[in-house]
Amino acid sequence: MSTWIGTFNQSDYPVVKINIYGIFQGLQQEFDARIDTGFTGFLSMPLTLAFPLGLMLSGTTTLVFADGSSQATFTAWGHVSRDNEDHTGVIILQESAGEVLIGMEFLRRFGKALYVSQKKRSVLLVDDGPPGRPDTASRDAAGVASPEHFLQA
Repeated sequence: MSTWIGTFNQSDYPVVKINIYGIFQGLQQEFDARIDTGFTGFLSMPLTLAFPLGLMLSGTTTLVFADGSSQATFTAWGHVSRDNEDHTGVIILQESAGEVLIGMEFLRRFGKALYVSQKKRSVLLVDDGPPGRPDTASRDAAGVASPEHFLQA
């Protein structure tokens, strides 16, 4: 596993490059995916971007947004890959979405911890392991990795 370095998009949201594909890896495309910690799912993307990727429709679900509103939408089964890591999951297909979003299930499935520094303009997804893991250089008294360790300029 590796550390992924992201950036900030034009709207100043943290993004990371990922590849998405369905049943054929040859159809994969690279996207700048916005990291949304308020999204509990794996991945969400515009419905129109799903067709060229060969994603397999798997059903429907109802999304509930922070304002309490809800929306029925399609779901698909697909692959997400980056740096020789590949995981499958349920992808939310939204008609009104304008960008690809990765959520908390994505971070869990890939075993990543997120560190963001607006001041240093740094976005890092690092391997998330148990406290006391020997390959992490800087830990606090509770055994938690210090973000400053990962965000040094």
